[in-house]
Amino acid sequence: MFQGDADELHRLVAPFREIPGTRIVATPGTYLDVQAGELLPFGLRNYWKGHFVRELDASTIEATIDAMTTVPGGFSFVLLEAITGQARREPEGGAAFGQRAATWNVSGLGIWEDPAEDDAQLGWVRGYADRIRPASLTGAGYANYSSADESAERVRAAYGEERFARLQRIKARYDPDNVFRFNHNIPPAAG
Repeated sequence: MFQGDADELHRLVAPFREIPGTRIVATPGTYLDVQAGELLPFGLRNYWKGHFVRELDASTIEATIDAMTTVPGGFSFVLLEAITGQARREPEGGAAFGQRAATWNVSGLGIWEDPAEDDAQLGWVRGYADRIRPASLTGAGYANYSSADESAERVRAAYGEERFARLQRIKARYDPDNVFRFNHNIPPAAG
C-alpha cells in the first residue's frame, strides 16, 4: 500500500521490477477498499511472519531479493507495507500500537494448498523473518499478522513495555479470567 502519487510509486518500485519473477500490482483504492478486500480465498494454508523496520537497509533489501527469488511455490510472496502519514503519529492519549517509529512493515507470506509443502513454506517464511530481524525496530511484527506459534516475547515487543503493562491492567479489569487469550495473548496483570 502506498499513499501518494502513482508516478512516485512507480519510481519507487522500479528497481524491484528488474528482479526475475517479480510481480508488482498497483491499483488505486481507498483505505476502506483495502480493509474490505479478501486477500486469501477460503481453504488455503498460510503462515505469515515479519518485522517492523526503521528503513529498508541494504541487508533487508538483499534478504528480500533472495526471498523473492527462492519462493517455494504456491502463492507465497514478500509484503512490503510503507508506513506514512497519520499511521506514524501517536494519537492524543496514546494507543496500543507500539511501532510508530517504523517506516516499513516487512513480512514473508507463505500461502499454499498442498500439506506436503508445509515444511518448505514454513521454513521459507521463518528463514526470511530471521534474515530481516537485525533491521527490526522492536523484534516483533504486526500483531494482526501473528500466527498461532507467536512467542510471548514477540507479542510483548510488538506493544513495548509501557503499552503492554497498560493493556495488562485493562485486561485484568475487563477479562480477569483471560477468556480472550488466543492469537496474541496479553495476560491480565497480577493482583
